[in-house]
Amino acid sequence: FGTEAVRYFYLSRHWRKPLDFSFEALEEAKSAVARVYNFLAEAERIPAEVNPADPEFPQFLAKEKERFHAELQDDFNTPGGLAVIQEIIGEAYRRNDPGAMRQAAQVVRELGRPLGLFQGEGAPAELGKLSEELLDLIVELRTILRKEKNFALADMIREKLGKLGVELRDGPEGTRWVLRT
Repeated sequence: FGTEAVRYFYLSRHWRKPLDFSFEALEEAKSAVARVYNFLAEAERIPAEVNPADPEFPQFLAKEKERFHAELQDDFNTPGGLAVIQEIIGEAYRRNDPGAMRQAAQVVRELGRPLGLFQGEGAPAELGKLSEELLDLIVELRTILRKEKNFALADMIREKLGKLGVELRDGPEGTRWVLRT
């Protein structure tokens, strides 16, 4: 378990309550951190000049930032603060808007800073031998195969990447990849 997963584990429990340690809970914290970094990696590949389609999204982010600070001011309720961060990420995914994802990633990093979380590279630490560029190239080749209606080979690429722990998500903006947690 990395230090950030351990930190997330501790912060996901209220400081006034006894710490109920289990490796399962530590594994859940590790998965939560990986999900956030997958989101950051995905969002930070979007060009900075892309703005949210919904002009109200920045207002949503401002309200969530206020909520995050209110949680921390309420007896240092870090579990509540972490829940706000997860809700920001969930809302960005629900909107399926590249500009919203990019702005949400900036806010997630900002809110994570006082907790010592989410300040590392956006690329998931679990990436191992594969690089972002290589995965981007494979996704690009798969997109070309799909345009050429070579679905058998495109599906084989998806299946093989899936076995390696890489999930491909097809959407209106194209295909993006995330590491499965």
